[in-house]
Amino acid sequence: MPAVTVGERILVHLSGFLRHVDAYECPVEMTQDGIAAALSLSRAHVALELKRLKTTGRVEERMAHVANARSRRKVYELTPAGQEVARRMREHARSRSLQLAGPEGRREVLGTEAIDALRRAGLRESEAVQRVLASDVVELPRPEAPKPLPAPSRPFFGRADELRRAREWLGSDSEGVAVIIGVAGIGKSAFLAKLLADERRRQ
Repeated sequence: MPAVTVGERILVHLSGFLRHVDAYECPVEMTQDGIAAALSLSRAHVALELKRLKTTGRVEERMAHVANARSRRKVYELTPAGQEVARRMREHARSRSLQLAGPEGRREVLGTEAIDALRRAGLRESEAVQRVLASDVVELPRPEAPKPLPAPSRPFFGRADELRRAREWLGSDSEGVAVIIGVAGIGKSAFLAKLLADERRRQ
């Protein structure tokens, strides 16, 4: 099959938003800017292709509210003719053979398996189809390394006398109960955490 055209890529992209046809509010991915960002294309190139797709009756344009936008914007939807082309592209993607590269190396698979693997990795179906159509070697996204826990934003300071007296009490043979009192937000929990940070449980 010849290389996938930009117009076909746009059709496959928009096929992932069919549930928003005639919706009151649409995702930004249905605008020119959203399509360009999703496909890593220039806005000018996308505008030219959308004009061609409208001329051929595969895409239609309307005004709609867009998520997080202050005013209505132009959004693009597939016509039945555009949906048919997108369907054929998805079928081709599922039936072609390619190399799937993952943590265990590369192996020959059908597009169906590659698309399913990409979806399990977090991609939408239309995004997975795009990747399978674009290359003979598809790499699975690598899982992100766990992020380190943020350092405490408010280090404990002060209360030296209170900490000293409380530690002396903990070190004594007293059988009583200590109660920390104070208004909400004064730092009772922080004081207790500081007090017991190096405290070993008595056996």
